[in-house]
Amino acid sequence: REDICGERMTDALQFVFLELGRFHKTEEELDNDLEKWYFCLLRMRNLAKRPASLQAEVFRRLFDVSEVEALPKEEREQYIRDMTTERDIINQKAFARNEGLEQGLARGRAEGRTEGRAEGRAEGKAEGRSEVARAMLGKGMDIALIADVTGLSAEQIRTL
Repeated sequence: REDICGERMTDALQFVFLELGRFHKTEEELDNDLEKWYFCLLRMRNLAKRPASLQAEVFRRLFDVSEVEALPKEEREQYIRDMTTERDIINQKAFARNEGLEQGLARGRAEGRTEGRAEGRAEGKAEGRSEVARAMLGKGMDIALIADVTGLSAEQIRTL
């Protein structure tokens, strides 16, 4: 094209020179993103609002930045300070949220391990009592004696 010339330096680097003075398309004639960029670079200074053809996110961000840059120096500096403060607050909240989540998970794991150990011990004791009761039954011992020794009920011993 006559409005672009370039020179490939390497496979990853190429210099491109744009002659915006040769670009004369109107907004309605824009065919692709490259032409939208030309149009934007060439006419942005004179645009009162963002054209319908430049509604993509990348152009929205470009226009937002240009609006900030167009502010008087004191207003722009105040805007930047305000945005920095806002970002700091957002980051502090995110950090606090993540820190709280990590602490909650750690506490939950610790409590879960403690509860799990207690449940495991209780199940182990119950299983041990059942094994002793089975062994005593196998030796022909009286159910009342087995219940007294193991702490199991007569009904529990009968179901073994």
